Amino acid sequence: MVCLALGAVVAWSSSRRLAITVGSSLYLCAMLGLLVIGLAALVPVSPETWLALPGRAAYAEVVAMLQQPPMNVSSVSLSFDPVGASYATLSVLLALSVGMAAMLLPAPLLLSVLGFFVAIAIAQACLGLLQLVFGTPSFLGYDAAVGSNRAAGTFVNKNHYATLLAMALPLLVFRTAGQFNFSRKETTHTPLSTIWWAVATATVAAALVASLSRAGSAAGFSVAVVATLMCGLRKQATTRQRFGLLGIAVLAFALASASSLTLLLDSLKGAAFADSAEGRKALVRLSMIGANSFFPVGSGLGSFSIAFQRFQA
Repeated sequence: MVCLALGAVVAWSSSRRLAITVGSSLYLCAMLGLLVIGLAALVPVSPETWLALPGRAAYAEVVAMLQQPPMNVSSVSLSFDPVGASYATLSVLLALSVGMAAMLLPAPLLLSVLGFFVAIAIAQACLGLLQLVFGTPSFLGYDAAVGSNRAAGTFVNKNHYATLLAMALPLLVFRTAGQFNFSRKETTHTPLSTIWWAVATATVAAALVASLSRAGSAAGFSVAVVATLMCGLRKQATTRQRFGLLGIAVLAFALASASSLTLLLDSLKGAAFADSAEGRKALVRLSMIGANSFFPVGSGLGSFSIAFQRFQA
C-alpha cells in the first residue's frame, strides 16, 4: 500500500503524461494479470467446491481432517499456501509500483537512478574481483558459505550476485557506446570517459564470469551481445565506435580469462554437471505434470513448494 501511495503521489505531481509504449503496455497488462490471479487465489470457498477444482481430489483426506474438531474448517482458500500467496501478491504489487514509477519519472531523474544502480554494480564487481585476488571473502563472513574460488560481493548466493551484474551489463554497453548519459552534467562523450566506461564494462563482465554462475553468465552475456549489436549495427554508428565496441569485447574477454573463465568452463563438464542437468530436467518435467493437473485454475501464486511435493520423484 505504501508503494501504491508513493506511486500515486508521483503521478499526481508529475508534470507530464504517462508515456504508454508497446513495451510498457505489455508490462502493465502482465503485472495486472498476475495481481488479479494472486488476489483470486486468496478467495475462500467451501471445502466441497475446493475439492471439485482440477487436481484437488487427491487431497480429500486432508480436507476431511481439517473439517473435524478441533479445527472445524468451513472454508478453504483457492491457494494451497495462502501465506505464500499473500507474499507473492505483495511482490507483484511492488513490481507494478516500481514499473509505474519508472514510467512517470522525468527522463533525467530516471537516468540518474539507472546511474546509481550501475555504480552499485561496478562496486560489487570490484569487490568480487578483490575477493578472488586475495583468495578469500572471509572479511565479509562468507568464508564457510562461499569458499575462496569465486567472486561473491556482498551476496552469499552466486546467482543473485550474477543477476545484478547481468542486469547492469547492457546499460554499460549502451553508455560506453554513447547512447545516453547518466547525468545532465555530461554533455559530451570524451575519449577519456569512453575509456573509463569501457573498463567498467569489462570489469563487470569479468566479475560475472568470476561468480561461476552458469545461468547468470549465459543470461548476462547473451543480452550484452544483443546490446552490442544494436549499437554497432545502427546507421549512425561510426567506424570508431564500432572498433571501440570490439575493443570492449576483447578487454572483457581478456579480464574474464584472467579471472575464472577456465573454472566456469570446467563447471560445464564432468559428472556433477550431468547430474545437475538431469535433476533440472526432471524438475521441469514434473512441474509440467503438476501444471497440467491443476490447469486452468492452478495452485495459487507462491504455493509451488507445497503443491509440487505431490509430484516429486
